[in-house]
Amino acid sequence: MEREIPFWDRNVETASRKEIEEIQLQKLKSTVEQAVHTSYYGERLKKLGITGGHSIKSLADLQRLPFTTKSDLREAYP
Repeated sequence: MEREIPFWDRNVETASRKEIEEIQLQKLKSTVEQAVHTSYYGERLKKLGITGGHSIKSLADLQRLPFTTKSDLREAYP
C-alpha cells in the first residue's frame, strides 16, 4: 500500500525548475525595489547602477548586488 506524501504547498513543492526560477526572480526584483527606497541600500545600489527592480533581468544579476557585512552594520548603526 503506497501512501501519498503530504504537501505544505503542493504548487511550490512540485514546481518545475523553470517555475521556481521565475518565482525567485520575481521575489528578487521585489526585494531590490524595496531596498532602493531605503537610505542605506538606495545609495549602495545607485552606485552600482541599480535603480529599481526593473534593473534586475535574471538571477545572474544577484552577483551584482552588494551583500551586508558585519562592518556595514556597525558603520550604519545609529
